[in-house]
Amino acid sequence: MSSGQQGVFIVPHVNKETTMVVDASSRIRVQSGGLIDGATATGSFLFAPGEIESSDLGANLRVGTIPLGGHLFAGRKLASAETLATGLAGQLLTTTGDPSIELTSSGDQSAYLNYASAIVVGLKLPPIALPRDFSTAGGLTLELLGESVGTGTASDAAAAFDIRAWAGLGDTEMGSSHPNFTSAPTWQGVTLASGDVLEPTTDVAATINVTLVPLAHAGRAFRTYDMRARYTRI
Repeated sequence: MSSGQQGVFIVPHVNKETTMVVDASSRIRVQSGGLIDGATATGSFLFAPGEIESSDLGANLRVGTIPLGGHLFAGRKLASAETLATGLAGQLLTTTGDPSIELTSSGDQSAYLNYASAIVVGLKLPPIALPRDFSTAGGLTLELLGESVGTGTASDAAAAFDIRAWAGLGDTEMGSSHPNFTSAPTWQGVTLASGDVLEPTTDVAATINVTLVPLAHAGRAFRTYDMRARYTRI
């Protein structure tokens, strides 16, 4: 430290220095209740590029989220799991189609994607761009917020999507089906393995392409309200 001062700073700097230097073997520790205040009008903390990584952050800050609700409601209906429906009108989600976009009520007007009993029309989502702070180490988790309505009549009746996913261009499908929705809205999803996703800083085609295909759900409808992706930051 400048001026040879050691220990906790409880006295003014001897020579009124404006910089405090900590050598490589020392550290500044803030104890419980302490505060380093950088909230003044002109105050700021300066860090050189690359000096702070996700491992330096708290667990909640190391997890990145990509909101995908817009992708869900902008999806295009498929004639099969591999081909788009014929014509623009046949591809768009409407209030009268299968599946359909509906509101929970005229009061709260929360929108949801409704899959009535036995409707298994696939949905192709727009490409999902991976952010620059995406780390392939933890893979990518794709999640849907949904709930089931009614009781399945078939022995194999489910309340879930097969989340089919491809990384970039020309990839082999790598998704899987998520656990069933329950009678109350819950987040359900699948995780794409670290070796199956691309690194945005080195691959210009680091996107994820997703097709949602409902599993057989005769007698049981399900509603999907939102979608997101979670990942570990670099």
